[in-house]
Amino acid sequence: MPFQTIADAKGQIDIISVIQSAGVDLHRRGAHHWGLCPFHGEKTPSFTVNADRQRFHCFGCGESGDVIDFVRKINGFSLPDALRHLGIERGPMTPQAIDEERRQKRRQDLMEVFRKWKTAKADEVGTILRISRRLTGQIRTVADLERFGDIYHQIPVLEYQLEILISGSEQELFQFWRSDNEI
Repeated sequence: MPFQTIADAKGQIDIISVIQSAGVDLHRRGAHHWGLCPFHGEKTPSFTVNADRQRFHCFGCGESGDVIDFVRKINGFSLPDALRHLGIERGPMTPQAIDEERRQKRRQDLMEVFRKWKTAKADEVGTILRISRRLTGQIRTVADLERFGDIYHQIPVLEYQLEILISGSEQELFQFWRSDNEI
């Protein structure tokens, strides 16, 4: 149901849900939720959301505001389009806002596909790495070395891939994902 006033909306819209629906992964620590800032690239969370005050702030880039500010900044919406997006004001959204909403939905879907791939790939690489280490532990003769030599030489590659999957930068993960999906 659309809200009648902006003040009414700010008090009733869950800022956590709005930010998470934009693809930001938030984790609760104390009174705040923390995550990676969607407005700039970073490796450690500096983006905080206070659900009680219905405010967000990034200690890295300085972006801050309320739920309406977030929707405006993340989507590039004008104030009227942001209000319509949140259901605060009646009336049709502009074509640009509709396109942006579709783009954001596509981005969310791609992020979900990427997260599933990352989890599955880390499990796959970890399993192969454990099996490889177990097999190379059985090398006792030259014949064993010839039989398991290819596996033995793959261990550093697998360790590197697992390190990227666990703690790599977004750029490293994206490159790894692209190379894995080009095959």
